[in-house]
Amino acid sequence: MADKGIAILFFLSLAYINGTVIHDNDFNHWAATVTALEQRVANLEGKISVKDDRIKHLEEKIITESERKDFEISQLREGTKRLKQTMDFLSQYILEFKDGIIQKPNANVEEITGPVEANRYKRDVSAPPVAFHTRLSSSMALLKGHTMIFDENVLDQGNGYNSRDGIYTAPESGTYVFSWKVLSRMHTVIYTSLVVNGEVMDTSDVDSEDITDYHQATAMVVVALTEGDDVSIQVTGANTNAGVISDNSHGKATFSGWKI
Repeated sequence: MADKGIAILFFLSLAYINGTVIHDNDFNHWAATVTALEQRVANLEGKISVKDDRIKHLEEKIITESERKDFEISQLREGTKRLKQTMDFLSQYILEFKDGIIQKPNANVEEITGPVEANRYKRDVSAPPVAFHTRLSSSMALLKGHTMIFDENVLDQGNGYNSRDGIYTAPESGTYVFSWKVLSRMHTVIYTSLVVNGEVMDTSDVDSEDITDYHQATAMVVVALTEGDDVSIQVTGANTNAGVISDNSHGKATFSGWKI
């Protein structure tokens, strides 16, 4: 009301300076004009407030999405780092062995590596192999904390895999390689992890949340186990409608492992 009075006095002052005679109709017209301007200002302020709220909401959404992507990137970097370390180790292993063969083409393994290192290259061919391969028989919904039960047992040399609870129990001590494949359904984000005795060894991320398509991820981990250690694939993260595809048309989710 005070702002309206100031505006009217401003108009009256202009009229006085210009020598204009003020009539009642003029005064009423100016009062109506000020009222209309105040209403327009109020409407504009309301629209600005709505826009501010929308901008704030979008900023919060962008921050949340950015944090999620940063987490995914950090997981990928860690997985890449571990895979590179494994590849470097295997490359050095092969290089050393090849160098020994070139220098002594007719020598046996112990002559190439020396008696101490010979056991690194020897394999007991009389020992039965230890390996397994299993599949998920059908598509299913997944929840965080869920252990994936691959119920189609294709191969189990060493009798280590239990298709009832999804847990592989190492039948022998040694170094093992594990691999698992997951195909996410549309609008799904799933983090699956290889877990040994309750400890996460590595994590794989499959993300089709923002597209109308399926995405597949395959991961591999090399780990030293002691006889009796438990190994499983667990869901360590998932959105509300998470689900995995496993059928004959798109391929089946799998979990495999072998002792090297």
